[in-house]
Amino acid sequence: MHVPISVFYVFLILNIIFYSISIFLIIKKRKSEVISVRSPILLVINNIGGFIQSTTFLLYEIMEYYYDEPLSNVDFRILCHSLTYNYLIFHFMMFFSFTLRCNRIINCCNMEIEERVVNVNEYISNKSYYHEKFYLRTFLFYMLIVIFITLFLNYILKQLYIIPFHMLLCCPDDKLDLFKSAIPIIWIVINFIEQVILVTYIYHLSINPIKLAVKFELIGTFIVWITYPSFLRIINLFYSNDHYCIISLACVVFLWVCLVFNGYVPLVYNYLYNTSNITYPLDSNLTDNLFLFLSDEKCVESFDQYIQSTDNQKTSVSLNFYVDCMSYRLLINLNYRKEDILKQVKHIILTYFDTKDMKLFDANITHKVLESCKTLKNTEYSKDVFDEAIEIAFENLEETFSEYKRTKEYKYLLERLNKESEFQCKMAIAGLVKNK
Repeated sequence: MHVPISVFYVFLILNIIFYSISIFLIIKKRKSEVISVRSPILLVINNIGGFIQSTTFLLYEIMEYYYDEPLSNVDFRILCHSLTYNYLIFHFMMFFSFTLRCNRIINCCNMEIEERVVNVNEYISNKSYYHEKFYLRTFLFYMLIVIFITLFLNYILKQLYIIPFHMLLCCPDDKLDLFKSAIPIIWIVINFIEQVILVTYIYHLSINPIKLAVKFELIGTFIVWITYPSFLRIINLFYSNDHYCIISLACVVFLWVCLVFNGYVPLVYNYLYNTSNITYPLDSNLTDNLFLFLSDEKCVESFDQYIQSTDNQKTSVSLNFYVDCMSYRLLINLNYRKEDILKQVKHIILTYFDTKDMKLFDANITHKVLESCKTLKNTEYSKDVFDEAIEIAFENLEETFSEYKRTKEYKYLLERLNKESEFQCKMAIAGLVKNK
């Protein structure tokens, strides 16, 4: 089976484009919550390792096509000495960065488990186990070992080059027999050790509360990495030595699939994930203030549940009215579309003023509001149009709020806010939440 040289050029161009876009966007979005939890620096290292490996495969096939005796060519020898002979380094750049990234994700996800919640000061003393810097130092330590082993084999022993088993042309003729017998065995051992490590991680992934999107990325990469060696050996059975180029293309495709899971899937999820929905817990020390209390979604939800249990319809309507009016003000402050603001005004009028149900406000206030709304122009909206009504609703809520603060529901809410504040603090310390 002959593969046209143009195919390898197309693959090389696509390879540069795919990896460049991924690395650029990861660096650009590194401070977002979605990317930061996935360890952006380790993601970039993983992408760089994959890029060098895939480029090595493609350049090897291109040069083999043009040179009858590749090793006699200076450019081909440079390729062998700079990339192919050091292939082990780039292989483990991908593997170590990926496994360490998984380890950090598992640890960070465990922060929220109730039995693991500890005092923030105690957490600060152990923050290195969650911070990306710790895993970068660990990565550098492992890589130094791999680099030493690679350099020792290549430049001191000069007997054995741990390179992909199909790159026969980079191997000197006097070592070809040794290469054919030893290299496949070495790679089988390396792959076996990697698979044992990956299976262990899969087990931990299955028992940890990791979000589905992250779990999909990690397990997807695990499956590809585990099946990849066996897939290559199956290809090797069907193609003779003259068609090893098929194996190079298969290796590139494998690396691209890893790029999808370790580059583009996180980036797509970051694009789809609405960071404006991320809420930060209210400080429990501020919950005595009803105005601040009603600015927090969790507090409003808990208060509303209490009001519903008391069957106090007037207070319930007052709370709903207050929340709707604050939403109206927020739409104006955030410069929302006129249509959205007008829709909210109509909702408030129809629900609380122009209704035959329970009247929350007296006729005088109702008349003022309705007259003010009639004079509103499409281009101008006044934030204070409901101010008098809001004061009355707020007064209605104050008495019930005093009763609510004496309940177990309120105490439970405070515990929940304290726990979430502590967790938010941990996330900031670990670098999972950063200032934009």
